[in-house]
Amino acid sequence: MSSIKDKPLKKIVCDKRVTIDSIHLNKINNIKQNITNKNDLQSQIEDLKIKIKNEKDINEKIKLDNELLHLKNKNDKIKSDEHIEYYLDNGLILSDYYEGSFNFVDDNNTKNNDNKTKKI
Repeated sequence: MSSIKDKPLKKIVCDKRVTIDSIHLNKINNIKQNITNKNDLQSQIEDLKIKIKNEKDINEKIKLDNELLHLKNKNDKIKSDEHIEYYLDNGLILSDYYEGSFNFVDDNNTKNNDNKTKKI
């Protein structure tokens, strides 16, 4: 009898670093999605209000009121000015990133410059 040994598959190493640009685009897409969801919720709320006014059955009215309350709570949780807060918080970082004005400093060069100034 011969035994066949399975070789383990090679591990694929991937780079998990993410750029500021991709994080920014994901955040903007999420904000846009939240705005569209908020608009949809508002239209659903208006439709439910009309249904509640036209409904004759008390039990059905109570169910619709509960659903209306649930939709209003969801709507309140979504911030309408989320994009403004995002840009206020991250505007300088984004501006520096897109202008390409990040200054990378080599620690060895600064130490050598400090030593030269001290000797004189």
